[in-house]
Amino acid sequence: MADLREQIADLLDEADDLEHGTAQLALTEEAVELADALRDVGVAFFTRSKLVGAATFAGRTDIAMVAYSWLLTKYDEAPDDYDSQELLWQYKWILENVADFPNIRKEQIDALFDDMKRRYKSAGATLHAYWGILRNNAFIMGDPAEAKRANAKLLQTPRDHLSKCLACVQDEEVEYCTFIGDDAGALRAAKPILAGKMKCGEVPERTYAGIAMPLIRLGKHGRALEHYQTGYRLIRQNPKFVRHKGMFLVALTLTGNLDRAVKLLDRHLPEATDSASPWWRFEFYLAARLLLEKLADTGRETVPIRVPEKVDLGDSAESPKIAELSRWLDAELVKLATAFDTRNGNAIFTERCLFFRDLFELAEDCPLE
Repeated sequence: MADLREQIADLLDEADDLEHGTAQLALTEEAVELADALRDVGVAFFTRSKLVGAATFAGRTDIAMVAYSWLLTKYDEAPDDYDSQELLWQYKWILENVADFPNIRKEQIDALFDDMKRRYKSAGATLHAYWGILRNNAFIMGDPAEAKRANAKLLQTPRDHLSKCLACVQDEEVEYCTFIGDDAGALRAAKPILAGKMKCGEVPERTYAGIAMPLIRLGKHGRALEHYQTGYRLIRQNPKFVRHKGMFLVALTLTGNLDRAVKLLDRHLPEATDSASPWWRFEFYLAARLLLEKLADTGRETVPIRVPEKVDLGDSAESPKIAELSRWLDAELVKLATAFDTRNGNAIFTERCLFFRDLFELAEDCPLE
């Protein structure tokens, strides 16, 4: 038993020394398996808490949700045995991703938010984090009215011990402004982050990508590319940022950097097809569809990328035909959009399937060296 405990400790120590990603996640999952074999609930609770973090920051929110559900059940069985602060802190990570999965019904999502609200109130929290996550959730649910309502509540609510860090809150303000169409507001919100005054584990990484589209809509194509050059290298290795890589793919396409955009597509399309998050997959596929449409407009018939295993084009040759890959993406986009719209009760995702055709008027050649 002592050896087993030492193995668990060694695995977790090794995982802590790694950057967030698949390797860290694999070590943590192995530690959980050993903890279960040990049959010590306390050790299993601690290792699963580590797993929630490792899975969340590796982009495997599906694994994080299952582990967190286990933690919540064990905590409710014996609340005096565990640290509620850590558990409630991680609740933010779960709820900010729950709407990414269209198979999770709206009633289930609402019930989870009610549960979070109850637990946070019991812990003496001001619900600052709750309102912020509810606002973010409205982006994916396609509900701007709910986003604005939650935003008003957020602005009226003081921070507390369970609030997200200042950098995350600021970055989410960028995304909120973008969602409601306030591109100038997005730039103002991003300013302290881009000036290096705010940062955390995922900021400014998310911000560099998130500000690209507002900049392009404001005609600041060169600045969008500057942020691509700075930000892309920060997220290139982590599959969690596949949605943000899609944002950079859009920026490269609309600035005429098509060859570089093709390289990004080749490198990260397999990440998108493997992504655990249907929302992230949808967003990257939209960006890929934009690129293919632009390539077709230039007269190209093929695109020099390796076809991922999950992309069924009838063969696995390199340089697939643009028309064939476009049809595959269209089919996947319609499938995902239908699932999200059915859950959300609106047509936001279906409408976005055609968004790339409205973006060409924003294009402006701005070649990178």
